Amino acid sequence: SITKDNQYLVKKIYAIHYRFDTKTAEYVVEHPTKDKVTGPAKRKDDFRPDPEVEKKHQSQLSDYAGHPFDRGHLVPAGDSTLNEETMSESFFLTNMVPQVPNHNRGIWKQLETCVRNWVIDGGKDLYVISGTIYNKDYKTIGVNKVGIPDYLWKVIIDAKANKSIAFLFPNAPLPVDDLPKYVVTIE
Repeated sequence: SITKDNQYLVKKIYAIHYRFDTKTAEYVVEHPTKDKVTGPAKRKDDFRPDPEVEKKHQSQLSDYAGHPFDRGHLVPAGDSTLNEETMSESFFLTNMVPQVPNHNRGIWKQLETCVRNWVIDGGKDLYVISGTIYNKDYKTIGVNKVGIPDYLWKVIIDAKANKSIAFLFPNAPLPVDDLPKYVVTIE
């Protein structure tokens, strides 16, 4: 579904609300399950534009080249191991944002690992929404002006226990041990 300023995309194991102005997702929604996070598919790093998005609204690999940002997953590859197709879909650039490397590989990765552990060890029925926040004067990278999010957030809902937790992080290097300091209300 396409509107004037955004597009909704449905993949095999997640859905995206994609913004044309930032060329990133406003949010993604997933339902990680034990079979999705412990499947046989291995990470392949086949980053590429999403063919469902018109070229004029896509980000490109070249937008990230030469910039000090990771192509940070919103739905992690580690949640997409069900099969080769779901793993490959996790590498669409519509699922990526320019993320500070220490953030992506540190506190964000730690939270992703916690979610997987809750699913595997705790048997929780989780729904996870991950998204971006842009200040009015946000910066961009590349020819296609891919927005660098000022903040990233994640809401985790346990459907069985009727509980939830939310996190709001600046897109900055953050100590992993500080994870509890970024808990916020969903509102």
